[in-house]
Amino acid sequence: MVPHTGSGGWEGGGKGELLSLSVTQFGRLHREEEEKQQVCLLLAKHSVVKADPFKIFPDEPPNPTNVEETLERIHNNDSSLTEVNLNNIKDIPIPTLKEIFEAMKGNSQVEFLSIAATRSNDPVAYACAEMLQENTSLQSLNIESNFITSDGMMAIIKAMASNATLVELKIDNQRQKLGDSVEMEIASMLENNSSILKFGYHFTQQGPRARAAMAITRNNDMSENRSEI
Repeated sequence: MVPHTGSGGWEGGGKGELLSLSVTQFGRLHREEEEKQQVCLLLAKHSVVKADPFKIFPDEPPNPTNVEETLERIHNNDSSLTEVNLNNIKDIPIPTLKEIFEAMKGNSQVEFLSIAATRSNDPVAYACAEMLQENTSLQSLNIESNFITSDGMMAIIKAMASNATLVELKIDNQRQKLGDSVEMEIASMLENNSSILKFGYHFTQQGPRARAAMAITRNNDMSENRSEI
């Protein structure tokens, strides 16, 4: 608007001039807004920071393993059965899981056993611990993503004192945190074990983590040296 001149009317007087000026201002503001929108669109188009496109991950296919048949083959010490993968089978009864480890005590053929995400709990862990004390052929054991508590895991870790053939052990991602005492026991076990080359677990304490890393490095170095001889 044009400045007021005092007690009189608008300078240049007249509503027509005021209306014309208001329309002009409105037009200019409208053009400025359009330009701002165009600039924003241009920046968005060429911006370095962009939202990732939505990704759709397919569901894991169901595990086709026949549990009862596999258990029977373990009992029979089937020489053609060297790998048992029961991962993600949610409806295996706890007694059946315990029986699998009981059968593994006398099995000399299975080298890889994995029961990740099978809802295994402490009774299964205790059966696993007993198996580790007797089995002499299993090389890889995966019990990740289950319901094993610190008590069950402690039994497994202590059982490793009697096992000299396992080279890979995965225990990570249990429903409950294992706690400081279990992590300390893991570190001690690895320091006194010369066969474990791979150990799957995310430590929460720096001390046990460092000790475990040093032990695993030592075991791998020793394994490489034996291979070169």
